[in-house]
Amino acid sequence: MKTYKITAINIAENIDFINFKLELKGTLITYTNFELFYYMSDNQYIGIFQNGVIVFANYSQAEIASILDSLKSFMINPQSNTSEIVEILLTDTERVYYENNVLYVPEGFDDKNLVRLVMNDLVQILGIDFYSRITEHLLTQVKKFAVNLETTGKIALPKKDRNKFIGSCLTTKNKIADNLYIFDTPTLVWDDEILEKVHNTLIASFNLKARLKEMEYTLSVVNENLQIFMEIFEHARAATLEIIVILLIIFELVNGLLDRIHL
Repeated sequence: MKTYKITAINIAENIDFINFKLELKGTLITYTNFELFYYMSDNQYIGIFQNGVIVFANYSQAEIASILDSLKSFMINPQSNTSEIVEILLTDTERVYYENNVLYVPEGFDDKNLVRLVMNDLVQILGIDFYSRITEHLLTQVKKFAVNLETTGKIALPKKDRNKFIGSCLTTKNKIADNLYIFDTPTLVWDDEILEKVHNTLIASFNLKARLKEMEYTLSVVNENLQIFMEIFEHARAATLEIIVILLIIFELVNGLLDRIHL
């Protein structure tokens, strides 16, 4: 039975698409602002995605390592190379199902679009993993600030660190907004019931919709806490300004009183 081994690796935050396209040798099948899809040789494909994920079809680990090493200069903010592997097994049955990292599909599904669809779905899965880790880290920081606020009545955070945390939250939200396209339903399934079955099987098997909702909820909690912290910071700043104004008024009054006494 024919098989495809699909290996997706999150190598960077972004990839230099223009120069990458010129460097990689192969037949470019798909070229968009978000995706490059290549036919490389007999039964081998490579997909490159703007969010820093590269996906290989039927490449050995040694071949993958060699290609990644040659393309380091095109990686923007390299990541820790988290990965996901799915094997496609073409069978003589009519069922589409996923079990033990193997996607079983009928032989009639064999097509480059099947490979490309699975690549797109793995990009979604790695995207969820990547942004979930970031949002969970932000939530952990927020919880620390909340506990500190509960126990001491204030947030003991220097202004520089506070601004860096706020910047980190905003940057994360902006990155997710910039890469929302990876969570959309691939256009490949719009008019193809066969590919839609494959897509729905993978999405359900990896519990992608629930994980996306969980990530969105975590972000909303972080955002709500951030708004409260901002109000507290602004209130503290306003209170400090009020004290400074009062002290200046007192200084002027005392200074005026001393002038009168001197006269």
